[in-house]
Amino acid sequence: RFWIQRSLPIHTCVAEEMMRQVMLAAVVVGVSGQNCQVSNPTTGESFDFSSLITAPYYTVNSVHYASYWFYFNICGPIDYANDPTLNPDICVPGQSTCCEVQDIDNKFEASAQYGMLSTGALSWWTGELPAGVPEAGPVYMSTNGTCTKGALGNVEASVFFVCDANAVTPQISMIDDNYWECYVKIIMRTSLACAGSSPPGPGPPPPPGPAPPAPPPGPQKSIGREGTPEDTGMFLCIFLFLFIFIYIGAGMAYNIKVKGMDKYDAAPNKEFWVTIPGLIGAGFEFTKVKVKEFIDKRRGGGYATL
Repeated sequence: RFWIQRSLPIHTCVAEEMMRQVMLAAVVVGVSGQNCQVSNPTTGESFDFSSLITAPYYTVNSVHYASYWFYFNICGPIDYANDPTLNPDICVPGQSTCCEVQDIDNKFEASAQYGMLSTGALSWWTGELPAGVPEAGPVYMSTNGTCTKGALGNVEASVFFVCDANAVTPQISMIDDNYWECYVKIIMRTSLACAGSSPPGPGPPPPPGPAPPAPPPGPQKSIGREGTPEDTGMFLCIFLFLFIFIYIGAGMAYNIKVKGMDKYDAAPNKEFWVTIPGLIGAGFEFTKVKVKEFIDKRRGGGYATL
């Protein structure tokens, strides 16, 4: 694409860029008018969040993995046309509402798409309240197909709006994100979610969302999902299986080749292993006696078994 742009006349490149900006603006304006107003079904009061559409996007860090971030927007797509680190094949420009990115050696790369603009909708949440959400209220939800990692349901991104009269600028925090269950839940504290807030009038566009903090200088090893408890347990099981296999195989080979033992007697430390069942049985008998003694003492009588 870079080579083609350099070979085209200047006015062609300018026209192409103007068309892209016009199309993006049309998408944002159209969606904000349809999806960024919601009413309280109990009181009938209307809330307008159209002024919270931002460019290029909001950011929030994963609560489980320090190297993972989520870029998101409400009632409009995230715009990263000028961000070459995001892969358009994973998070489609002009269509993604929530994209997960990973910091790999100080470079951010797209890893998963959690929400699509075509599925985005602002509604009034009446289900079970997530942690940090004090009461039912507005929520912007978008999906991206069915979860394929084992959990039932869709890949889903949710932004819960919480009233904060002092939050003229939105305050963003993560509730939870789960790679295996394919969801991300975010809190946006804003004065626009408070009862009696007047609809925003015309004014300057909102400031761009905060950029992710710069990582410390020098190489930084990424914290990947290989550190999850499930993966750690699987690694230990595999390691234990290989250790037992090598222990038995190598021990038998040594006893047969070097000591000339019969293969039925060549198991390493056979004398020790054949005593294991007896030791286990003795342990059960000892425990049984001690439990009986304890019960007899609690009941106030009985004799200790010899």
